[in-house]
Amino acid sequence: MKKLIAGLLMAFMMSAGLVATTAVPASADCGYEKCSGTKTAAKVLKAKARFLARIQVDVGRTGKNRGPLDGTLTFSCAKPLKSGKIKQISYTEDLREGNNVYKFKLRPKGNWSCNVVYVPDPDGPYESSSTTVNVKVDNRNG
Repeated sequence: MKKLIAGLLMAFMMSAGLVATTAVPASADCGYEKCSGTKTAAKVLKAKARFLARIQVDVGRTGKNRGPLDGTLTFSCAKPLKSGKIKQISYTEDLREGNNVYKFKLRPKGNWSCNVVYVPDPDGPYESSSTTVNVKVDNRNG
């Protein structure tokens, strides 16, 4: 109801010439929305310890923005067990640009499917991206 009254008042004032309105041209700036995409690539490296997963993750930019990437990486790994249940492990760490090898324990041994998700800083211009890798975990040393 308030909007209706305000709209009628504005229409009356515009028709009487008391108020003038001008439109602001649209801007292509990325101030309010995510406009620079990302692409996440992951590669499994050979483990050097028991039950260890080593994954090298590279997050690339696909838009015109070349600012620093800030955010976190979330590793969600799942493995079907003999009992029919699914074992799930989740691991989160801050994104590193230089040393991009992430290590974490996965038990029991076997083949795991890991989904790697890049979650950008909420104030940044980047979009999230993800990829999936298969990790084979062994109970012996590398």
